[in-house]
Amino acid sequence: MMSETSAGSAVSTTASTGSPGPTTALPRTPFPWGLLRPSAERARFRLPFLDGSVLLAGQDTGDAFALLEMRLAPDRGPDPHIHREEDEFFHVVEGAYRFRIGDTILDCGPGDVVKVERGVPHQLTAGPAGGRHLTMFTPAGPEGWFLEADSLARRGALDLAALGPLFERYGMTRVDPTSTRMT
Repeated sequence: MMSETSAGSAVSTTASTGSPGPTTALPRTPFPWGLLRPSAERARFRLPFLDGSVLLAGQDTGDAFALLEMRLAPDRGPDPHIHREEDEFFHVVEGAYRFRIGDTILDCGPGDVVKVERGVPHQLTAGPAGGRHLTMFTPAGPEGWFLEADSLARRGALDLAALGPLFERYGMTRVDPTSTRMT
């Protein structure tokens, strides 16, 4: 259970005793009651294999995390890649997904949550009906990649040559998709 001290910092209490316990609180938002991000204000992006929106960006969370919603096209997904500085979490909302994390294959469906630690090669692919999932990056940062890639796509300039500097700017490494081992 979370409560606030008079100084405004968050503390946790255990449910059974009510005694204080340590916690790490998210940074304060500009609103005393929380943060509201109306759907119309969300930054949206569209790439050849997915479309989505940024639900919460780093600027909303003090760079603690970013939360995105994405829809993948049937039998599509990103090439294998590595995030050097962020952990990534996926929550499958609709559809079937296959995750490849290092040398491990995970078949997942609605309600499943997958964690990929920074530095680990990974790839996800939606099943034949496509899929919808939430992605959380911690710390925030990679959400900007999707917005910049969208801008390249709108200009017809989305190719591997243009993506190279974009991957580097966002601390990502593309892994050879023809490799039998991702590590």
